[in-house]
Amino acid sequence: DGNLDLLDDGAIIKIGADNDIQLSHSGTAGTLTILNGFTIDIVDDLVIDVDGGDIALKDAGTQFGGLSNSSGHLLLKDGTTTFLTGNGANATFAGTLATTGVLTADAGINVDNITIDGTEIDLSSGDLTIDVAGDIILDFAGDDLIFKKNGTQIGAISETSSNILIKS
Repeated sequence: DGNLDLLDDGAIIKIGADNDIQLSHSGTAGTLTILNGFTIDIVDDLVIDVDGGDIALKDAGTQFGGLSNSSGHLLLKDGTTTFLTGNGANATFAGTLATTGVLTADAGINVDNITIDGTEIDLSSGDLTIDVAGDIILDFAGDDLIFKKNGTQIGAISETSSNILIKS
């Protein structure tokens, strides 16, 4: 009908026939030790309120990852190094993003001053160099390869009756 008080900082509450769950306090921090598997089955929400702002993920005492708060934004860590910073719907990676599957960007991709979006590649300034170790293959289903300067057609390479026609 009330509280269970263990007023000694060295006291341990042990649960289970083999003392599988142990709750202790060292004087400055509490420790929940679970000696075997542990399941949390919650019917409603789980709220973790960490006023220090950091959650460390450890294996045998060595940190392998973590979550942190930086001005209300989520930081994901590998070891103790932040690799991803969230900011609303945006994410910033601190290093290289490598993917073994398809990278889908339905709103386009911006790399330096090159924008790839839908059926167009735009370079906002400077020259574009395509440097390949092998052949360059242009494969298109239409009949014309069109050359433009400032939006005005200045030439074309066309296919007609299996022949190539160069137009100026």
